[in-house]
Amino acid sequence: MTFLKALLGLVLVIIVAGCSPLHQHVHEPELAQEAPNLLSDAQIHALELTQTLEHGIENELWVQKLYKKYQLKGGYKALAMASPNKYYIDALGFSTGMLSADLARQQALLWCDDSNKGASSCKVVLQQAVEYPYPVSDADIRGAPSQLISYESLLRLKAYQQSDGHKAFAIATNSVDTHWASEQKTQREARSKVLSMCQKYKSRIADSCEILFSE
Repeated sequence: MTFLKALLGLVLVIIVAGCSPLHQHVHEPELAQEAPNLLSDAQIHALELTQTLEHGIENELWVQKLYKKYQLKGGYKALAMASPNKYYIDALGFSTGMLSADLARQQALLWCDDSNKGASSCKVVLQQAVEYPYPVSDADIRGAPSQLISYESLLRLKAYQQSDGHKAFAIATNSVDTHWASEQKTQREARSKVLSMCQKYKSRIADSCEILFSE
């Protein structure tokens, strides 16, 4: 009897020893599957910026007003923000009505950088593509000069093309600012007038004005 008990005990030890590695192999894949669910540093930072924007919309009137303007517009659009911590925003800038997502991001960052007086850099926190309500076709976009980056600029170009007399069309580079004049006495007068308009009304972030078309 004593011998039988000892033999049973030995068998149990062998079974337990044999099962232990199997138990480990079953659980290791489950641990490995959890790794992809971890957020990267970039994703965590993006989430924190979004939370900061939400906090600003709820608590800062100027943030609410700017965000509402951003929401009302169509086209490719983006919103950029500079923030040193979760509860404070140094600067915001947005663009709307752009012809591509890249252009929207670039313009949003330019506007944010223009008003940013803090140490933190501007980052794009929102970007969308919303159907634009104006009749601009793919052919219009493909045929337009590369300097024209917004739907509004294409609409102004179409109006310029349909106008009469001596005329000129100008743009403030690196911006959406375009201007045109028509029915002038001479082509020279048309060019002079549109350049004067462009210099007077161009935005803060715009570079120098240049003539794209005149006749």
